[in-house]
This record gives sequence, C-alpha cells and structure tokens, in this order.
Amino acid sequence: MPDNAFSALRTSILRTVQRRCPRWHHQRQEDMAHAILLKLLERFDREAILAMEPRFLATVVRNAIVDEWKRKQPEAMDTHDLDELDAHPPTSDRTLRDVIQRALATLSDEQRRAVTLWLLGHSIRETAHLLGWTERQADNHRWRGRKALRARLEAYGVTP
Repeated sequence: MPDNAFSALRTSILRTVQRRCPRWHHQRQEDMAHAILLKLLERFDREAILAMEPRFLATVVRNAIVDEWKRKQPEAMDTHDLDELDAHPPTSDRTLRDVIQRALATLSDEQRRAVTLWLLGHSIRETAHLLGWTERQADNHRWRGRKALRARLEAYGVTP
C-alpha cells in the first residue's frame, strides 16, 4: 500500500472516529483509529481496504466505538446505587427478584428484551421472530446482554 494511500486511509478513519466518538471518550480517539486500522489490515488485503466504501468504514468505526464503550461500561458505571444494597448476597426471594430487576434495567432495551425472552425459555429463532430481528442479531443481543447482566449481578454481590 503506497504511503500516501495509507496516510489518507488513516486520516479518514481518524476523522470518522472523531465525528462518531462521544466527547467523554476523546482521549482514546487516536488509539481507536489505530486499532481499527490494524484490524482492517489483519482481516483484508491492502487493495480491498483501499476499495472499501466510506459507508462500510463508517460502520466499522461505529461498531468499534460501541464495542469499546461496552467493554469499558462496567468501569464507568455509577456505584452510588450499590450503597442501597447490602454487600452480601440477598437472602430472600423478594430481594433477589428486586436485584435481578434492577440489573435488567441497566441493560440496553434490545439486550433487556433478548435476555428476558431467554429467561422465559425462548430459543434464538423464536426471539428473532418475536422481535423482528435476524437470528444473528438476536444471538448477539442475548449474548452481550447476558454478559452485562452477569457483570452487574456480580457487582450487586449475586453470583449467577
């Protein structure tokens, strides 16, 4: 890949990251642009990267930002609501139900719906049909939702 084409691609990715990245995450913008460029170079040959549509690159950037945010989200979560709960696991069914409901409320709407249907015993195919998603979307939302729910329950002192 010629140096000027590589430089232009990196500049384009950085500009897209700067436009889409939340302001509170501005200190990581260059790192994210670099990581995105490296991932593209690992997965595609150089000519294919240069031929990519700007919309595809924008989607790659958006997904990378969302993944980074979700990875960092448990660290950024407020812990003031943890003070309301005991540091020990809940003992009654009522308290456990309240903790689970509180943890579910912290999930995104898509994740909450996918996890709720999973808790009710629905398969990926049924979840996709009920919510009008593809099976891949249903699986992705359910997997990420379960991961986030598990982290939140552990923060509340409940071992799933």
